[in-house]
Amino acid sequence: MSHHAPAPTSPALTNAYASTTGQNRRTLDAIFRHPVAHNLAWRDVVALLTGIGDIDHRRSGEYSLHAGGEHIRIDRQHDKDVTTDNLIKLRHLLTRTGWAPDAPPLHPALPSPATIIVIDHAGANVLTLAGPEDDLPTMSAQGEELHHFVHHIKRIGPDRDREETFPGDTEFFSRVADAIGHHGRIVLVGHGKGQSNEAHHLCNYLQAHNKDAYARIATTLVADLSHMTTAELLQLGREALI
Repeated sequence: MSHHAPAPTSPALTNAYASTTGQNRRTLDAIFRHPVAHNLAWRDVVALLTGIGDIDHRRSGEYSLHAGGEHIRIDRQHDKDVTTDNLIKLRHLLTRTGWAPDAPPLHPALPSPATIIVIDHAGANVLTLAGPEDDLPTMSAQGEELHHFVHHIKRIGPDRDREETFPGDTEFFSRVADAIGHHGRIVLVGHGKGQSNEAHHLCNYLQAHNKDAYARIATTLVADLSHMTTAELLQLGREALI
């Protein structure tokens, strides 16, 4: 008797309304209830808008409600419950921004790519991984995902430039930074300790010149680069992202 593995299932498609839980879900249900609810607490609306958008109390007494790039103004609330007019305006705002129960589904978020940078004084390999389930690419001249950079610099002495700000260093770090994508976490894999670890110098460069990439650094690892294969180094970086 043969056994067949179950077919993979796609993530369920949901809309913004379906992603809410607890009191916010109950508040949305009350806003879209038919007939119109007359006992919707204003404090619950404030809590909902604070979670999915923003709310400002204007000097005129009106409120400015913001959600999904849209905004409306509603009249001042004198009672603890939302007035019918304000509730209808709120319903229109939430419908336009996708928070209605019958709003179209949102596509499931795809895994953000991850970037693993293996770097030493001689050069750097920058590899972008589309997702944790992908096979590890091998080093290949045809591999578009892998970028290799050689560090062209004549070293005058081991401590002449401890921060590595010579033009040759800066140009090297700049080319590595250009190969980093704009999304996903980053793992730096370097060799050695302190000033001898090129990953630390790249980290400092990104902090000064590419704050977006610097903010996405998940961790900096130390490995014996001379005794590890590319696949082993990439697996090391992948495990750090789990």
